[in-house]
Amino acid sequence: MRPRNVVFLSGEIGILAASPVALVGDNGILKNKCVECKPVEEPFRKTSFLEQGDDKNTQLSVKITHLYYNQILMDNFVAKKRLV
Repeated sequence: MRPRNVVFLSGEIGILAASPVALVGDNGILKNKCVECKPVEEPFRKTSFLEQGDDKNTQLSVKITHLYYNQILMDNFVAKKRLV
């Protein structure tokens, strides 16, 4: 993975655009959201956009109620990437 200057413009809806930090593999994009905290600390911050299930071994997911959720959906739609 190598950071690139990438901008995606939606062909379906011309006013939508996405600008990920990097492309990850064939079907992923990278966005930086919390640059001042360690990644392992993010789920435990009061204002975190991530949540983890009761089992500490479960994957992190974006809170549906957080403002970042809509941005992440739009970025994946515009870049034609899957949200997993």
